[in-house]
Amino acid sequence: MAYVLVQHLAPDHESILAELLSEVTDMGVAEVKGDVRVRPNEVYVIPPSRGLILEDDFLKLVPRTLPGTAHMPIDAFMKTLADVRGRQAIGVILSGMGTDGTLGLQAIEAAGGIAFAQEPTSAQSDSMPRSAIQAGGVDFILSPEEIAGELVRLGQHPYIVGGAPTPAASEAPGASTAEESSDDREGLARILEQLRAAGGTDFAAYKKTTLRRRIARRMAVTRAETLLGYARLLEGNVAEVSALHEDCLISVTSFFRDPEVFDALTERVISALLEDRASNAPLRVWVPGCATGEEAYSIAMCLLERMAKLSLNTTLQIFATDLSESALAKAREGKYVINIARDVSAERLQRFFTKVGDYYQISKTIREICVFARHDLTRDPPYSRLDLISCRNVLIYLEPRLQEVVFATFHYALKPNGYLVIGPAETVGASVPLFKAVDEKRRIYSRNTVDGAPRLLSVMGQRHHS
Repeated sequence: MAYVLVQHLAPDHESILAELLSEVTDMGVAEVKGDVRVRPNEVYVIPPSRGLILEDDFLKLVPRTLPGTAHMPIDAFMKTLADVRGRQAIGVILSGMGTDGTLGLQAIEAAGGIAFAQEPTSAQSDSMPRSAIQAGGVDFILSPEEIAGELVRLGQHPYIVGGAPTPAASEAPGASTAEESSDDREGLARILEQLRAAGGTDFAAYKKTTLRRRIARRMAVTRAETLLGYARLLEGNVAEVSALHEDCLISVTSFFRDPEVFDALTERVISALLEDRASNAPLRVWVPGCATGEEAYSIAMCLLERMAKLSLNTTLQIFATDLSESALAKAREGKYVINIARDVSAERLQRFFTKVGDYYQISKTIREICVFARHDLTRDPPYSRLDLISCRNVLIYLEPRLQEVVFATFHYALKPNGYLVIGPAETVGASVPLFKAVDEKRRIYSRNTVDGAPRLLSVMGQRHHS
């Protein structure tokens, strides 16, 4: 493995960190001076005056921070590490002040990597590891010595050594099932049954490749060697069943994720929805797969900003749903680490948030607009008479036949002039007659009127008979 050390350093002070470290390890230690190809058994140290990112297999120096944004070098580096290395990424948060690294560690965990935090009582300054632990998604909470031992083990583990499969190969129909043994099939069936029994979620129609990767991640963490062995480990182990359930839901999000989508949404959709709107007609929005609430709150901010510009006082109703109770609890509270200042402008922070210690809490006005509820998109009745549905990065986890059910559900739930937004890697596929592209590049669609019986009934009927 290669080791990259990202610390908070005063920009105008020379760092002697690389020299100090070289005295206690046989590995090569160097401060990053420019673009450098990452090699195993080397230690790379961030310089004081710059930020650091990973691009392909190269470490690259970037400006320390953008004007008017918080300096969060650990979050910035870890997010690029998650993007580039996927399940081969390991993030470790050690002793330190503040909350930097909390969002980066969540990105690593969501990408299938492994997340560590130093056990707070062993840390000289415990606020960084404590913040990461409270945010959730940390796999190991250990002393530095124990972390080192786990890194040695994981460095030789097939889950990490095997590397991240290419999307084309991993999502191919029947991928990874060719050499599947009867034990593996039984193990997977037992795991899915335990998830269904404990959380009420039926993952049977979720993409098997995604499920297998998430199960393999938990197996690496728990030292389980086979699917059947892991299925046995789950029996009666409420904490591990819950950890796997949360892992399979992949609750990762951020404020104004893909900013250009929000620009297009504001200009092309929100403006159209507010234009000539009757004062007594509430504007209704549904955000399925809302995770910890950032998407729903981002849409609420865009709506309120545009309403203020047009001097409108329209009633807003935003329904935000998810399968994860813990994510919904965080969404309702609306408290986020100050690291969100990287994604939320200073103007919006001032207008829509209150700062409480190391957190920003979304204003009561917005919290009252957004209703958060547990809802299974594939089974529960939908909301209705909606003007807008934003369902981004949920459909990629579902098999095509289930995607069809979901699109039919959205078509049924939307008003005749309603809009749908999906994620950048998603398409309307076989449901193309139901929706017309408003902005194909940013995956924004309007509802098409379709002749005949409601599409939802025929799709649900097919599903019932299958």
